[in-house]
Amino acid sequence: MNTFDALKISSKILNKNKVFFISNSIAITVAICLLTIMLSVGFGIKNYVTMQFEKESSILSIEVRNQDSTSRLNPHLIEKIKKIDNVTEVFPQYLGIFAKMEIDYQPMNYNELGYPKEDILVSLASIFNDKDLKRKKLSFKTNESMRLNQSNWIIIPKSIIPNHYKNYPKSVVIKVSRSKNSIPETNFYPLNILGIASETLFDRCYIPFKLIHEIHQWQQWKDHVLSDEYPMAMVYANSVDHIDHIQEKIQKMGFKTSSIFDVVKTFEEINLIIISILGMIGLISLITGAIGVFNTSYASVIRRTKEIGIYKAIGASRSDILWIFLWESIFTAICGGLFGCLLSYLFVQGLNYFLSSIENFPMLVFKWWFLISALLISVVSCVLATSSPAWKASKFKPVESLRYE
Repeated sequence: MNTFDALKISSKILNKNKVFFISNSIAITVAICLLTIMLSVGFGIKNYVTMQFEKESSILSIEVRNQDSTSRLNPHLIEKIKKIDNVTEVFPQYLGIFAKMEIDYQPMNYNELGYPKEDILVSLASIFNDKDLKRKKLSFKTNESMRLNQSNWIIIPKSIIPNHYKNYPKSVVIKVSRSKNSIPETNFYPLNILGIASETLFDRCYIPFKLIHEIHQWQQWKDHVLSDEYPMAMVYANSVDHIDHIQEKIQKMGFKTSSIFDVVKTFEEINLIIISILGMIGLISLITGAIGVFNTSYASVIRRTKEIGIYKAIGASRSDILWIFLWESIFTAICGGLFGCLLSYLFVQGLNYFLSSIENFPMLVFKWWFLISALLISVVSCVLATSSPAWKASKFKPVESLRYE
């Protein structure tokens, strides 16, 4: 008996025992479907968080902050950092200065649409100049009459515009407050809208560096002091391989450093654990399915003892009997694996379509190597589950098998 004969016999047996074949295939399908969905969730989390990290900052960026009063960032030190090997750009910046913003400022209590004037709490950040890589990451509709080299512009995210505005506003007023001896003061900064960004990290609004520096000095009661000190700067490396070296050099200058690359590395370690746990949940279901295949195969061996004796009587060897049962399990595994991958793919695509109205990003990620992995895992698990009953069947003696009732 050759391999082709074993395949023909296995297919006929499966066709004859459809109930067992379908039940085993369903068990493997459910297990593979759950396994691939769990992996899709894990990789979806990884892609989503990485995208959030890179939305504003490059993977090649290093954040530099003042560590104490002895080392303060200033134009001289900025130039010194620029001279470090493999540094491409350095931009001083401000983040997280809070202010109130009034859209379409008018000197009356109600706007032209009859709605009360709205003060929106916003977080301000800086763009140093047109070369600032942060500006290049922003996708916004530009007001062509405005230029980045002007000093009275702002870029705001679409999400903070009130719903009743039918057209995009053209101007805002930023209100910044400070207090001394319980006496509050407020400064007003009328700004023209340079662009409406589709989205920004934490819904930040961006204004010129010179203006935000002026606001910061005013809030700190240093508006009468000429100062070129900055709270932080963004340093860009030319390669991921040089980030650690650049950070070490900057730290020796007395500054604190952190990079998205550090955060991503830490997150990838955590996400690997998450994916492993989700994968283990899927594997548990696969093991449960394999146990079902084992029980079915063992029962099939007992039920077909006389049939095995007939095969041996007409010349089938032990390996032929072994392969008949193994081919049955391989067919079952392939059918279950394919249907499991198909169902999980449809589930992932359907859920992503449903969630697209909430977040314009695929929350679950189906990778095509899942298909090959799922087929291999299902085949291996089914073969291992069937190998013991199949080996037992191959050792039956023809005379004893033919007498079995």
